[in-house]
Amino acid sequence: MKHLEQLFLTSRGYELGTFSSHMLPTAFKEQSIKWEATTLAHVSNMILIVHHFIYSVVKEACVDAQVRDALWSSILDELLKRYQVAMDQAKLLIHVEREGRSITYNPAFDRALNQVKTMRSASKYEDSKITVQNGEESLECVMWKDLKRETTEAEGLNETCCTIHDVLRSYHDIASARFSDMTCTQVVDYFLLGSEDGPLGVLCPNRIFGMTNEQLDMVAGEDAVSKSLREMLKNDIKLFQDGKKILRT
Repeated sequence: MKHLEQLFLTSRGYELGTFSSHMLPTAFKEQSIKWEATTLAHVSNMILIVHHFIYSVVKEACVDAQVRDALWSSILDELLKRYQVAMDQAKLLIHVEREGRSITYNPAFDRALNQVKTMRSASKYEDSKITVQNGEESLECVMWKDLKRETTEAEGLNETCCTIHDVLRSYHDIASARFSDMTCTQVVDYFLLGSEDGPLGVLCPNRIFGMTNEQLDMVAGEDAVSKSLREMLKNDIKLFQDGKKILRT
């Protein structure tokens, strides 16, 4: 709360009872300082899981180690590019949430803010409440004079800081839930799993159909030693066939 007080005192607006429009975004940026490291670590873990899955599929489908290594080498660069697209989207979401304006159209924000204000207002008069009997029922009440008591300058400053804290607390709950959902739906579900241009798309049939003869030969073609041996065998067969013809004449 002391930190909020310092922010408020250094960001008062020109009009009475106001503060700079930059205060809430600044305070929220400080409040969400761990979002970037946590989010990028989570996305990195998801990339590792997807990467391990794709390699397992290639390993299962290609028993021949030479073919497997050639296929893996041919798709690795494309995989890295697609992983980077997902990571860039995560960084964009972080930038928008932490560097942009603190705004929301979610009606849950108003409900949360009203609830926080009500709880704080009630706690403020916790020490002033008294219990009175209304027949057989006991009622907890606050004296009218306590409600009318004027606040001191220090109490007024504290009230303003508490109001700012209420807004930050309510907005943080809404923004963090929104950010988590967008990271899940956009970065993980779409860019890493569901998109045709995502990492899983590198093994689609269209990729194989679109390969040139040179690319297919690089992945599944014979190595230089096998080609040389095959040519030698073809030459030997031709020599034997020619010799057979000579013997028959």
